[in-house]
Amino acid sequence: MDFMASRRIVYTSLSILILLNLGLLGTLWWQNCRPQEKPEQESFFQRKLNLTDEQNARFTELRREHFKASIPLVMQITSLKKELIAESLREKPDSRTIVMLSDRIGRSHALLERNLARHFHNMSGVCTAEQRDSLKLILEQATLISRSQNHTPKTKSQQE
Repeated sequence: MDFMASRRIVYTSLSILILLNLGLLGTLWWQNCRPQEKPEQESFFQRKLNLTDEQNARFTELRREHFKASIPLVMQITSLKKELIAESLREKPDSRTIVMLSDRIGRSHALLERNLARHFHNMSGVCTAEQRDSLKLILEQATLISRSQNHTPKTKSQQE
């Protein structure tokens, strides 16, 4: 085999490998970069309240708006609680600072609760009268569950 023939085989092999790599990279890019079609899943409220697709879309929009408005308040409360902890753990905590921080936390919580009440009202406005009754029960149950989880000491098995 002469030198030119062996060189041609190497170049041909390299060209084929480059084309295969480009094809593979293109396939991977196409799979990962194209918009993914999400299968329609029935939401919790759509299932429990028997919402129409339009009602469900409105619930989703309302939830998105509520969380977007709530995030700054939650972040503010978290920051204030960190300050309160830091002040409380000082060798000589300033009681006025503790009172001021706890008052600010309380005001932020009150605003968060007003926003939550407005959100619930907006949700009820999307519902029929029968759905509104079911929504009330769901929200009351969620409040009771949340309250019991926050105030009931956890057993060892729950902590694990």
